[in-house]
Amino acid sequence: MKIHHIGYLVEDINTATEEFQELGYTLKNQVIYDNTRKIYISFLTNNNYLIEFIQPTEESPGLSKMLKKNGSMPYHICYETDNLENSIQSLQKKGYFLIQPCAIAPALNNKKVAFLMNTSVGIIELVEIGKE
Repeated sequence: MKIHHIGYLVEDINTATEEFQELGYTLKNQVIYDNTRKIYISFLTNNNYLIEFIQPTEESPGLSKMLKKNGSMPYHICYETDNLENSIQSLQKKGYFLIQPCAIAPALNNKKVAFLMNTSVGIIELVEIGKE
């Protein structure tokens, strides 16, 4: 599968953006609030690399707990798929389990995404890439 982006959990999205810009990243979009997941999101690029900053709110307790325990860190890799349902089924046969079912992602032009977990790999996200 082709990597779409790396998800990076941050305490403060604006501070993280400034720091990453010092490292050569360019802000791709303004901060977007994802009302379903109760998180703030922005994307930065550096050559062909795309980083997604995720700043949880108090209403997203799982991510807030992860951030408090581990600090700012990369926490998922997002992969592109042509068929989200088929990819989920295929990965489940390989030992992955669904931790967040299919939903629309406002920060990804309302594409469908899902999150899965594997004890050997950690958290991955799948994004269904199709027509814009």
